[in-house]
Amino acid sequence: DIINTPAWRELALSLVFSPDITSSLGPSSNFRGTNYPDSGRVPPLTLLCIRIILAASSGPDLIEITPYIPPHLRHALLRYTAVHAPLSQAMLDALCDGTGHVNGELIVVGPRTSLHRNAFRKSQGGINNALEGSDDSEAWDDVSTSWDSAQDIDPPPLFSLTILSGLLSIPTFLTLPPTITHLALLNIPYPVPLQRLPTICPLLVLLDLSYNIWLSPSASPNKGGRILLEEVEWRKLRKLEMFGVRGCLVTTKVLVEVNRARWKDVKVIL
Repeated sequence: DIINTPAWRELALSLVFSPDITSSLGPSSNFRGTNYPDSGRVPPLTLLCIRIILAASSGPDLIEITPYIPPHLRHALLRYTAVHAPLSQAMLDALCDGTGHVNGELIVVGPRTSLHRNAFRKSQGGINNALEGSDDSEAWDDVSTSWDSAQDIDPPPLFSLTILSGLLSIPTFLTLPPTITHLALLNIPYPVPLQRLPTICPLLVLLDLSYNIWLSPSASPNKGGRILLEEVEWRKLRKLEMFGVRGCLVTTKVLVEVNRARWKDVKVIL
């Protein structure tokens, strides 16, 4: 099955991992593109560290050492394994270390992993704080200045969510955090109400809906795949920069509406 190969996963995730779109998160979000060079070149230190970690530990051992892996390496590990060695549910949960994501990013690769049913409901208070900002300057007085105090600081909210070949229920879709700026729903088996996106995730910069059978040219007209895209109020996604619809049926009406009343056209990847 070509969909279960590293080559296909790398292709599917290429927009999410694109340096151009990743940089739009800004330096304060701690996102770093994980773009590995060709095998003929000297690999970066990050990749060497990841390979050593994976070679020296797996399964329960990896779960046990995860709390001691620095956040930037855990983030790189999340992206590397999404392509080359998708994690089990237990390993993904350990990598997230109780925050539900790694440095603001979550990549769920099915069928071995899936989103927890109430993954986003419990963090609604933290999301509201992130959107509104906090004026409590006294909170900084309680933060230790030691080198390992980072674990005591509140983690960033979820900025990037990718679901690849996994399930996404409608109730979970409707509770996606509004802090998400990068959303990729790739090869998910069942449709979701895309017309709700401008309300659920109004800050989207990247939206990738590639390789969904319910949006493909072979989808039954009665299933409403084409209609789902046409019903989205694209003008309300004011920050949208890139729209991935590889392998999908995209009508002229959708292309016109996506770029209507914008100073800068959205880059549509067909």
